[in-house]
Amino acid sequence: MSIQLAPTGLNPFDDPLDRILAEIALSVQLPPSLHDKAKSRYEAVRRHLEATTAFFDQIEHFYPQGSMAIDATISTRGTDDEYDLDIVSQLGGRFRSMAPLEILTELEAALADYPVQRVLRQTRCVTLFYADKMHLDVTPSLRVYARLDRESLITHAKGPRRSDDDRLVDMNAYGFAQWYASRTPLELRMAKEFHRRWLDHAGLAARADADVDDVPDQCDFIVKNTATLALQLLKRFRNIRYASYSGRIPPSVMLSYYAGLAAQPNMSLSAMLVRLASWIIRDIEQASLYGRLLHVANPICEADVFTDRWPESIAQQDEFAEHLQELVRSLEAMRKGEMFPNTMMDTLRDDFGDRVVTRAADQIATEVGGGIQQSRQLYTRRGGVLLPSAAAVAGADRQSGRFGGAAPHLLRAQNLMAAAILSIDEQVAAMNATWPQFAARRIDRRAQSARWVGSVRPQYASYSLEIRYELGSFPEVRVLSPELVRLPGNSEGQLPHVYPPAEDPTLCLFDPREGEWSPAMTIASTTVPWALDWLACYELWLMTGRWTGGGRHAGSASAEPMGTMQ
Repeated sequence: MSIQLAPTGLNPFDDPLDRILAEIALSVQLPPSLHDKAKSRYEAVRRHLEATTAFFDQIEHFYPQGSMAIDATISTRGTDDEYDLDIVSQLGGRFRSMAPLEILTELEAALADYPVQRVLRQTRCVTLFYADKMHLDVTPSLRVYARLDRESLITHAKGPRRSDDDRLVDMNAYGFAQWYASRTPLELRMAKEFHRRWLDHAGLAARADADVDDVPDQCDFIVKNTATLALQLLKRFRNIRYASYSGRIPPSVMLSYYAGLAAQPNMSLSAMLVRLASWIIRDIEQASLYGRLLHVANPICEADVFTDRWPESIAQQDEFAEHLQELVRSLEAMRKGEMFPNTMMDTLRDDFGDRVVTRAADQIATEVGGGIQQSRQLYTRRGGVLLPSAAAVAGADRQSGRFGGAAPHLLRAQNLMAAAILSIDEQVAAMNATWPQFAARRIDRRAQSARWVGSVRPQYASYSLEIRYELGSFPEVRVLSPELVRLPGNSEGQLPHVYPPAEDPTLCLFDPREGEWSPAMTIASTTVPWALDWLACYELWLMTGRWTGGGRHAGSASAEPMGTMQ
C-alpha cells in the first residue's frame, strides 16, 4: 500500500539566495496591522451596503477575490506601502434586471458617503481609497444559476453614459480560488517559518511564538507554500518593470494561474520562481510563434478569460517574455554562484526595487553577523555557512557540537586545544578528513609546513582559497579568486579585516593578542571555518556597506600585524 505524505516544504531562510528573496517578499507583504484592518473593512462595507435602501436584502454573497482570496496580496505597482484588495458583491433581486452601468452607478451612490478619502466608479468595480493607502475594489456580480458554485457575470461599463460596449462578463473568482488552493497545498515547515517572520517583522514576536505551532490550512493569513511566495515575487518584479507604464500590464490573475500550474511542493524558492517564469515564457513564445495573442482562461470557467484586456498585441506579450527571460538568466547565475554579491544587489534592486532589497539585505546582514558573533553558525562540508533559526538553535547540543539532530555534514567551528602541538602530518590528516576539497600541496616535513588550495561557497559566490602554514607561525589565508572587491570611501575601510600588503592581503580571522589560536589547534576546525565566516561577512559588507561580524580591524591602531608566534 502506498502512503501519500503531505509536503512539508523547504524553509526559505535556510538557503542564502532563498533567504534574500523571502526577505524581499516579506517587505512587500500586507502587514499584520493592515490585514486586520482589511478584515474589519471587508465586513464594514457589507454592513454599510445592507443598511442602504438600494441594497437591503439584495446581497446574496460577499467574498474576497483575486490576491486576497489566495493570500498573495503585495504592495501595488510603483509603491512599497499601498495595497489593493478585491471583494465580490453577488447581487440578486431587482439588480438582475438592471443594465451594467446602472448597477455600477447604484453601487457608487450607495458608497458615496462612506468614510474614506475617495470613492471612484471604475469600469468593473467601485474603489474605496483609505487614508492609510489601502484600496478596496467592490465588484458587483450576478449569479449564473445551474452552473458551478458562484459562477457569475460581472459588470463592464466605462460610463458616464451607456454605450454599445457595455456588457456582462463571465467570472468565477470563487471557483478559481478553490482550484488554486487544490494546486498549492500547505507546506507546513515553510508556512510556519514565513508566518513567524511576518509577525516578527511587524514587532509581534510574542504573537508569533503563540501562533506558529499550529498553522491551519485556512487561517486568516499565511503564505502557505513556496509557489505563492514565488507568485508574490513575480508580481513585485512585474510591478517594478511596469512602474512607469501607463497602459495595461500583465494581470495578476493570469500570473496566479501559472503559479497554480507550476506549483511543485518541496522546491527551493529560487527554483520555483525560475520554474514559474519559464512556464509563462514558454506559453508566450508558443503563442507568438503562431501569430496569436496569449490566451489564458479560468480553468473552472472557460468563458472567464484572464487575458481579455492584456496583451493587446504580440509585441506587448513578447516584451513581457523578454523581461522574464532577464529574470531567469539572473536567477540562474545567482543559483550557480556566478554573480558577485555587489552585482547581485544591483540586479535585485533593478528587479524588485531599491528600498525593499536594501531593507532585506540589512536585515540579513544583522542576523548573520549577530549569529556569527554568537557562534550559532554551522558549516557544510562543501564550505557553506548556515545560520539556523532561533528555535532550532535552542534545541542544539552545544557540548557535542551537534545541532539538534542535524545531518552529520553540518559542522561547528572548534577551538579546543589538543594535548600537544600538532605536527604537519596531523594537520594534513585533519584537513583531509574534514575538508577533502582542500588539496595539500608543498608538504615539507622538515620545515613542518604545508599549503592547501580549495574552493568554497559560504553564501552567494564561490571562492578559491589558499592556506599556508608553517609550525611556529600563524596560518595565512588568501583569496586567490575572484579578486577581492574594494569599496573606496567606505566607513569600514576600502577592504576591512585584512592584513597588508594591499596588493596581497591575507584575511584577519582572529585576534593574535587574545591568544585565539595556537599550534595545538587544527586548521581544519578553526582556520577554515573562520575563513568561511569572514567571507560571509565580506559578502554582506559588499551588499550593505556594513561589517556585522564583529572583531577589531586589522588596520586599526590597536591591532597587531600577523607574523611569527612568540
